[in-house]
Amino acid sequence: TLEKYDEAEKAFQTYISLIPDDPNPYDSYAELLMKMGRYQESIENYRKALKLNPTFAASHIGIATNLNYMGKYKEARDQLQTMYANATDDGQRRASLFATAVSHVNEGNMMAALDEINKMYTIAQKNNDHASMSGDLVTMGNILLEDGQYDKALTHFTKSVTVINESN
Repeated sequence: TLEKYDEAEKAFQTYISLIPDDPNPYDSYAELLMKMGRYQESIENYRKALKLNPTFAASHIGIATNLNYMGKYKEARDQLQTMYANATDDGQRRASLFATAVSHVNEGNMMAALDEINKMYTIAQKNNDHASMSGDLVTMGNILLEDGQYDKALTHFTKSVTVINESN
């Protein structure tokens, strides 16, 4: 990467000035601030995006990611619960659950992470979405691998292949 942060910051501020009533410029600028390690400023810009559109999923996840980097896991998950409660569709619900699982993994709580991925699997199952179900099983397997539960991980990987092969 070029890491020309000063130039990037000026470009994002121009982007915001051109369309100040759109959440995306604030969200994009917040991503840069997060990359620069300016977590609190990043959160403030994500909140500006959410003020314009309370269901802007990327900003909820961005706030949670900053909070995870800051070691504030419960606050991160509270933000993701707000996202989940205001989700407009199952895609946003699944994204909230995935980000919640990531927060649990970051904190070292693999079983709580598995619970969140299981919730994602239930949504996919309800929608007869075999591709997502298979992917969820792979994610569960990866979490189990990370936790040293190799036999259980293999079971999930095997089931993932079965689920996708049974799809139409």
